[in-house]
Amino acid sequence: LKLGHKHAKFVFDAVAESVSDVARHRHGCCVIQRCLDSAPCPARAHLVRRIVDKSLELMQDAYGNYVVQYVLDVCSDEDVHAVCESVVGKVSLLAIQKFSSNVMEKCLERCTDRVKEQYLNELSDPERIRELMMDPFGNYVVQRALSVATHAQAVRLVEAMRPHLTSTQSGTPNGHRNGGVRNTAGGRRIMAKICRRFPNFNLNGVGTREEIYSQSKAHHRHHHHHHHTSPVPQSYGHVPSPQGQPHMQHQQLHHQQRYNVNPNAVNMNTHQFDQRQPYFDIGDAGYFQHSPHMGNMGNGAYPSGF
Repeated sequence: LKLGHKHAKFVFDAVAESVSDVARHRHGCCVIQRCLDSAPCPARAHLVRRIVDKSLELMQDAYGNYVVQYVLDVCSDEDVHAVCESVVGKVSLLAIQKFSSNVMEKCLERCTDRVKEQYLNELSDPERIRELMMDPFGNYVVQRALSVATHAQAVRLVEAMRPHLTSTQSGTPNGHRNGGVRNTAGGRRIMAKICRRFPNFNLNGVGTREEIYSQSKAHHRHHHHHHHTSPVPQSYGHVPSPQGQPHMQHQQLHHQQRYNVNPNAVNMNTHQFDQRQPYFDIGDAGYFQHSPHMGNMGNGAYPSGF
């Protein structure tokens, strides 16, 4: 692939001819990524079109999903938009699959405003939102949607989730009890993400709708020495002030209680640790290689060349 376009053309043509088989192979997906790293040329453009045509099929594969993600990162806006358009109407289904959920997160970041509106409408469907929140892969797509949505879209998504966060229904599909969705690993991560987007959000009905969905902290948070008796919006219940401690320390303890959820925590029970890497590289030992700085949200560096 370091040869000139004229001499490397046979590689691009051979890969394009069997793109489905090559992209779904553990070594073939790396070859395609190197092809996409080459300078623009007609042979490369033809390969990209073939990948885009097969994107819906490839994004659901263990290795093919890395190829589609690479297209979303390094190819032209036209190719990116074609991939994003191909999943409209299938967001909820792709979000709960192990491999395509990674692609859906990337699509949420790269899609146009028009397509993003369609994505958020699907994700806010009251009939599907509970399943997405409970799913070990779908809840990451919901978190990503909260991060990239406009204010109106985010409010609509949170309102769709709110009945499930306040529900105390027991006996969920994953066996969680005593608090329903809110007390599941995914529910806690989503709740933490909501609270970062809307610092005044609470499940107790404290404050007006405008105050709850304001993106700045409530006034009494900054002037609490004038409001010693004012209730503090709560998410997970009231934290009693320690005996003899000043009100300032009570507020600090409440703040720690409210934000004591790490949204990037690795969920070992659902094996989240091994599938949030955005790109695959065979490396020296032939295994997935994870960076400790990549987190759990599908953000990572490209493999460092061959």
